[in-house]
Amino acid sequence: MVLKQNGDFIVAKLGELYRKLTDADITVLEYIVSNLKSYEYIPIEIIIKKFKKIWSQKEIMARIKKLNELGFIEKHLTIEAYRLKALGLDCVAISRLVKNNIIKALGDVIGTGKESIIFNGLTFNDNVVAVKFYRIGRRSFRHIAKVRRYGVNLEGNLWLIRSIVAGEREGNALTILNKYNIAGIPKIYGYALHTVVIEFINGINLYKINELDNPLEVFNQAVDIIKNAYKFAGIIHGDLSEYNIMIQYNEVIKTYIIDWPQYVLANDPQALETLERDIIHLAKFFNRKFKINIHPSEILKNILS
Repeated sequence: MVLKQNGDFIVAKLGELYRKLTDADITVLEYIVSNLKSYEYIPIEIIIKKFKKIWSQKEIMARIKKLNELGFIEKHLTIEAYRLKALGLDCVAISRLVKNNIIKALGDVIGTGKESIIFNGLTFNDNVVAVKFYRIGRRSFRHIAKVRRYGVNLEGNLWLIRSIVAGEREGNALTILNKYNIAGIPKIYGYALHTVVIEFINGINLYKINELDNPLEVFNQAVDIIKNAYKFAGIIHGDLSEYNIMIQYNEVIKTYIIDWPQYVLANDPQALETLERDIIHLAKFFNRKFKINIHPSEILKNILS
């Protein structure tokens, strides 16, 4: 197994790593996940106490050694205690998604960003999906904390918990949005911990596109998504930009808005301010990149009417 370092992330063949685990290994990892808020490094005696009625101490230590060697956990430098690593959390999430009949296979990496890594996958009905694992790291979180409120009140170095918060928030948002069948919102198949499974969109991110035949059409489609999400689901994206808009080219052009963990509810005291900020960011990008003349105030008035 060759691991490639990519910024804050380790890009790996997660499917291959996952298959190295037994049910007992997953059980140990699940227990460590359940104690994330209590221990950064969980003492080995706590783990032994939990499982001593099931396995001998020798068996427990063998499993801990295996998980450590595979990179799912890491040992403290000076004491006999272990901390969960991102790959360990990934595999627990995969296990839950498999047990809940959401995915049956995980493929290759199809995208990485400051906050996530995305794999392709297959559902049990053989639908191709995108499986997104959040990776809220120290560097990315410094920026996130300035513009978002989720996870900011969590203490300590628990970056995995912040990733779980992000995954659960996006899962919740997409579940609500999907109830209203809003065009341009990805279909969600399920989520677990920091991992969200959505439809695979065979498209391109807006920021990568240099020319559009009809940029106003794309802008209007994005505005329709924003308006319908606000009117019907009571949800505002909260961090809208060219980085979380995707364009799909088939017989007709179709716009999607992705990445919803930073959503704000319409009844939030800062809802209108957040909605206005999303519209301003979007209009500025289209005006600058595609040389059109959009007035954010008119768009906001239309959404609120």
